[in-house]
Amino acid sequence: MEVHNKPRLMMDIETLGTGPKAVVTSIGVTVFNLDENALDTFYCEVPVQTQLDKGRKVTASTISWWFDQIKEGNECPVNLDETSGCLFELAQFLDKYSDCELWAHGTTFDIVIVESLFEDFEVKVPWKFWNVMDCRTITNLIDCRSKTNNHNALDDAINQADWMRVALLKLKGI
Repeated sequence: MEVHNKPRLMMDIETLGTGPKAVVTSIGVTVFNLDENALDTFYCEVPVQTQLDKGRKVTASTISWWFDQIKEGNECPVNLDETSGCLFELAQFLDKYSDCELWAHGTTFDIVIVESLFEDFEVKVPWKFWNVMDCRTITNLIDCRSKTNNHNALDDAINQADWMRVALLKLKGI
């Protein structure tokens, strides 16, 4: 059986809300293939104030959830500087992998929110819509989640990429 061991991307974000216009606090991306996890990584804490100035949303229930996470020892990254710089860095990182699949744990949260963030800050979305993939469906069907998310965008992206490596190898019968 031929195995296409091309690089793939996994993205995860942390937010202060749950809708498409939610304020994003951090973005993590890892590059992986069937042999290795974390071939390359990107992490950025996204500034909050400039997002609020653009009308992005914070929800009370998400803030309450973050307070519970902080009580349990997790961090809630909050950066108050300029957002567009982070987005340009992310776009530059993703441009290196422009023809790769972009995976996220579901396609209606992370991807939609980051696309909306790019739109608000007039930065071109650096992926092709047909390359967006959903790891939640595959990892639920194959039941291959071995680690829990710790609510750090880069750590979660790396964990989710590891789940996908296991799932893809199982699907390919390897």
